[in-house]
Amino acid sequence: MIFSYNWLKTLIDVDLDADQLSELLTDTGLEVEKVHKIESVKGGLKGLVVGEVVTCEKAENSDKLNLTTVNVGGEEHLPIVCGAPNVAAGLKVVIAPVGATVYPLTGEPFKIKKAKIRGNVSEGMICAEDEIGLGSDHDGIMVLDKNATPGTLLTDLIDLKDDYQIEIGLTPNRGDAASHLGTARDIQAMTQAQIQMPALAECPPLNKPGISVSITDPELCPRYTGILLTNVSVKESPDWLKERLTSIDLKPINNVVDTTNFVLHELGQPIHAFDADKIEGEIIVRKSTNGETITTLDEEERKLSGNELLITDSAKPLALAGVFGGHESGVTESTTNVFIESAYFDPAVVRKSAKTHGLNTDASFRYERGCDPNITEVALKRVVYILREVAGAEIASDISDFYPTPIQNATIDLNIDWLNRFCGTKLTAAEVEDILVRLDMTILQSSSTDLQVSVPPYRSDVLRNIDLAEEVLRIYGYNNVEIPTRLSMTPAIQPDFNPLHVRNQVADLLVSKGFHETMSNSQTKKNEETTNNPVELLNPLSVEQAIMRTNMNDGILGSIAYNINRKNKDVLFFEFGKTYFKTESGFSEQNNLALAVSGLSNSTNWNTPGVEADYFFLKGILESLAYRLGVTEKKLFKCLRLEAVNKATLKSFGIKQPVYMAVINWDNLLNQVKNVRFSLDDVPVFPVVTRDLSLVLDQTVQFKEVERLVKEVIGNYLKTFDIFDVYEGDKLEDGKKSYAISVKLYDSVQTMTDKKIDKLMEKLMTRLESQVNAVIRK
Repeated sequence: MIFSYNWLKTLIDVDLDADQLSELLTDTGLEVEKVHKIESVKGGLKGLVVGEVVTCEKAENSDKLNLTTVNVGGEEHLPIVCGAPNVAAGLKVVIAPVGATVYPLTGEPFKIKKAKIRGNVSEGMICAEDEIGLGSDHDGIMVLDKNATPGTLLTDLIDLKDDYQIEIGLTPNRGDAASHLGTARDIQAMTQAQIQMPALAECPPLNKPGISVSITDPELCPRYTGILLTNVSVKESPDWLKERLTSIDLKPINNVVDTTNFVLHELGQPIHAFDADKIEGEIIVRKSTNGETITTLDEEERKLSGNELLITDSAKPLALAGVFGGHESGVTESTTNVFIESAYFDPAVVRKSAKTHGLNTDASFRYERGCDPNITEVALKRVVYILREVAGAEIASDISDFYPTPIQNATIDLNIDWLNRFCGTKLTAAEVEDILVRLDMTILQSSSTDLQVSVPPYRSDVLRNIDLAEEVLRIYGYNNVEIPTRLSMTPAIQPDFNPLHVRNQVADLLVSKGFHETMSNSQTKKNEETTNNPVELLNPLSVEQAIMRTNMNDGILGSIAYNINRKNKDVLFFEFGKTYFKTESGFSEQNNLALAVSGLSNSTNWNTPGVEADYFFLKGILESLAYRLGVTEKKLFKCLRLEAVNKATLKSFGIKQPVYMAVINWDNLLNQVKNVRFSLDDVPVFPVVTRDLSLVLDQTVQFKEVERLVKEVIGNYLKTFDIFDVYEGDKLEDGKKSYAISVKLYDSVQTMTDKKIDKLMEKLMTRLESQVNAVIRK
């Protein structure tokens, strides 16, 4: 949500600059994500100064060029070559000296350099209006007031109306802050400065009913306010109105539409303007019928489902209520009579309409979060006030206000002792009351221990005492809550098996191996890897989020593509997440751990070469994971899928380098880990004996066969077994390979004798020779 600093200042005048105001808003919970300066003149006239032309002579061999000397406040005058026809001695002019950057009205900015023009040295530029963005005149140089002092910065002479865009990450519960007025309310509560409401039109009774309005379902439209204006002149908006809209990145359209947009962003109340001459009969607010159609302002015909709320006349639909206007009733340049609508619609029906038709408008954004039902008439009068000024509008009817059952304030009881215990504060009832009153709430009853608070309807998120506690705390200031010198706690009894603890162990291990954790949206689009029966969303935000994911590929591969496109080609990612499936009885969810690697597995420097993050690197990570969790590699690999991602999938993400992935069924792995029982071995008290063997084997013999024989023969005396060399080459016969193995033996009862060791090794060599045709090198 974007706000204008200057616009805010028209509603509440606080002595804070944009950065200070942003810090204050963030403290209230309206987190400012970015502050961006808007220059009314590009470049802000930086580096430009006032100069006085001291001398001016015609240049030789030129009809247009003049040789001037200019006083810019220094001891020496600048020689400047100028081709403007109106340059003359004694004029006060705008000078761009060497080093200044000039931002012309059209074209790219350029830096002034010392130059030679027709052999004459020029150390600056005498500027025209269009050359510095102050106007469109290029007939001659810009002439300043004769009283201007040479050397004065142009920014000190010309008052630039710079502004600041304040971008707030608005949370869904704070629909009340989706306007300049809403934000000003929080500033008022924090600073005690008073809000100055904008001017409203006086609408005295005329005894003219105007266009009649009929509401078929008051629960869906609790309030509807309207007025008829005549003699409206639709034209371009005045500069002040266009500047306000462009300051928040809105494009001006015409004075009527711009006024409705202005009031929406000023007061937070959506307004719609209908061409009154296109309304047949009365206005009717009703539910749509299944199959009914409406052509909206974007000239798209939309088929309705029967769940939408419509604004219609006696013959046709006029608008999707709270979402989008209709093409047939829209305001055009030929419009002269306008019906202004300011209403309060049910948030749920507006959201359903918007999502059904894939629309996200400024109006629906506010209606979905809950507008203020008590501001509809105020906003209507504000529109009338502006349209009378910018469009010559005349009031042609009384205000029609359908509000049969006013929405009541919420009443909440608040205990001060509970509040202080919950928030860690020591506030008195009077201090709490002061904060709540500053937040536009009313105290119905008060005592030293309890308050009864009336909350206005525009704060639809404040319904319980815990909500009031949050309001008090954010205005009191989270930073003002004292940290106690003593903390009391009761240790919680942890179960023997804690899935979250296991997850954290795995995450810590992977991070220590150089991995980064990613988090992806569980909503995705259909693609070739989607299962035949995915869980589809009824009202997806977009086609990119139409189903619940059935695999972990999309999110993590999207993260890899994002990084590669930004020159980070070496990625080690992991992600915990769920996949979703339809079943005969409904739906099922599966927890997963996905690992993906691509590029190099390590950081390189002058003495550390890069190592590819390939299939075997990822397999080694999984083996480390199995060891950390205390499960066998065999059990772990039964719970996962390890693969190189196919080229077609990589191409769909724009990835041109290999990617290797492992997806672990986390639920199955947790079941394996749950049954692990860790045990401790005694520290060896007798010597561990090492024996090495060199074997020549057929290439068809697998290592696991050798491993099996070693374990069978050595039995309980086997401490560890490892292979430390494999050789295949021209020094061996064709079809042969050489293994060098190391066997460590240990007897926990006594020191092993040479006789016993030799007997075991002889038996092992005999079994290797007989069962795998090994040739023992002695």
